[in-house]
Amino acid sequence: MCRKFSRNYDFHVSSDKYIENLPKGMKFAHLNIYGLSNKLDQIKILLRKRTFDVLALTESKLDSSTDPPDISIHGYSAYRRDRNKHGGGVIVYVKDSLTVVDESSSIVDGMEVLVLKINQTNSSSIRCVSVYRPPSEKVDWFPQFDQIIENVSAPDQPLIVMGDFNIDELKNKRLKTQMNVYSLHQNITSPTRETTTSETLIDHIYTSDSFSCREAGVIPLGISDHHLVYAVRKVNFAHTNSDHINIKYRNFKKINVDEFKAHMAQVPWSVIEVFDSIDDSWDSFKELFYGVVDKQIPITEKRVSAKSEQWINDDVLSEMHTRDYLHEQARKSKLDTDWDLYKAARNRVVTKIKQTKRDYLDEAMLQCSKNSKDMWKKIKEFLPSSKACNAPYLNVNGENVTETIDIANAFNDYFCNIGVEIGRKFDSSLPNVQFGIKVEQKFNIPLVNSEFVKKTNIRIT
Repeated sequence: MCRKFSRNYDFHVSSDKYIENLPKGMKFAHLNIYGLSNKLDQIKILLRKRTFDVLALTESKLDSSTDPPDISIHGYSAYRRDRNKHGGGVIVYVKDSLTVVDESSSIVDGMEVLVLKINQTNSSSIRCVSVYRPPSEKVDWFPQFDQIIENVSAPDQPLIVMGDFNIDELKNKRLKTQMNVYSLHQNITSPTRETTTSETLIDHIYTSDSFSCREAGVIPLGISDHHLVYAVRKVNFAHTNSDHINIKYRNFKKINVDEFKAHMAQVPWSVIEVFDSIDDSWDSFKELFYGVVDKQIPITEKRVSAKSEQWINDDVLSEMHTRDYLHEQARKSKLDTDWDLYKAARNRVVTKIKQTKRDYLDEAMLQCSKNSKDMWKKIKEFLPSSKACNAPYLNVNGENVTETIDIANAFNDYFCNIGVEIGRKFDSSLPNVQFGIKVEQKFNIPLVNSEFVKKTNIRIT
């Protein structure tokens, strides 16, 4: 049975600590961000320790003019379904370590829904459905959404559906009843949006029995007027959310160049010429080459801190902590004065982040003024990442292929057979092209001597 509760804040404990103390497992979360562009830095801070494996944000307010690098977050791939910059939209950030297939192509236009299939080693794949339903959505939204859930539901297939449905489950059980038909259970029981006059549960998380939900709940954050909702899936394999990663590399600092050259000189390179196939020759070269490299410069592994925003400091985190505390106080008291204090603190966070980034860059430019290489390293920290928006896959005969070797083989088969396939489309009864056309003048290149070149050069100069 999934444990369900809301986490109550203490002034002395930041939201970071509550999130870090979530139980072990695969962590999914949703937050109505109400405009991602001006809150991207705050989301980066939220994800800087890689706590959540999947974070869905609704009301992203993006459109096609927003390039993927402009909203990229290190360590995560982004999947989007935009409406426009005035409202709506869904974006989902998934850890790079997870293999994802976007299955949203068949969803009808107008439905702000993303369907992602997340593949894991040593575990069954999970389908994650992220939803934004506008409050003014028409009645026909329900049958269309029902069709989506029917398509993604399968026996023993772990499924999680989360998002802002704009349906207050404290008063309206229609959606819950509809989801129960597919054995999907609502895990959120506390209000997810609170004002001075109302408390509503409009952000939902539904999971199947096979999802094996370990814990679900609500965490109030000051980033948005909605609370973050989350669910933790119990997993039977090693799964860490550490802010450290292991990297493999070759350490060239201790290489003995003379010894490396001597070993390379002793390699029987002539063996490569024995093979008739270029592929066999290439494989032979790699085997000989890496035989020396692996001995002289072996691959080593070390644990390093995951990359995060270097400008983040204690002052920024303290300001965000204060904002979250005032948000919690306003929720409890329902007083307009407390809500005003919270809104002022929320604005101070935005101002503090901008000022801190500016000061960090100014200081970096001053320190690196005589070293252009280091200067560009600092500047690149603030430039959008050129990383692709999401992970690659290829649809082959109606099936999504994610393994790189399978993708390569699919491309190879396609281009090897394209000539034959095109040839089959031509009508064999077409008349042959007649080449017996009389040509009056033949093309020829005149002889050129040194005198001609000399005269031509004089004319040019």
